[in-house]
Amino acid sequence: VDSPPSDFGSGQMFDMIAGRYDMINRVLAMRMDVKWRIDMVERVAQRVPENALLLDVATGTADVALLLSQRLPKAKILGKDPSNNMLDVGRQKVNKQNKKEKILLETGDAQDFSSLETSYFDGGTMAFGIRNVPDRQKALCEIHRVIKPNGVFLYPRV
Repeated sequence: VDSPPSDFGSGQMFDMIAGRYDMINRVLAMRMDVKWRIDMVERVAQRVPENALLLDVATGTADVALLLSQRLPKAKILGKDPSNNMLDVGRQKVNKQNKKEKILLETGDAQDFSSLETSYFDGGTMAFGIRNVPDRQKALCEIHRVIKPNGVFLYPRV
């Protein structure tokens, strides 16, 4: 088995397709990705306070962050992603839905959340990004560190 390229997980590939990502995802998943996200958001919403602090890892174009904000209007959401271009698309969507006060999108690597406080978030999500993380164990440990004890972290296993 060949090793992944040295920039695997850097967001560079997603930077190239950011403007088309949502459409590509919908077509390849036959729109099932929409239901998967909604189901995940509903499961998180049932387990966190209505004014939760939430982390959306590999937020991409902010689909999950926006769904979380719709389902939990009092929540504050931080979306992290390594792709600046994906985040730019996400910021446009956040602005269009007037969610700038509730959703903050930042560049970040799931393997290093050293800028985030330990046990800070009530919950977190990661839609499909785990498959693009070079060191999944390290990322999951970082996510575990920043989620409060008894907090919830969900990602679809598809």
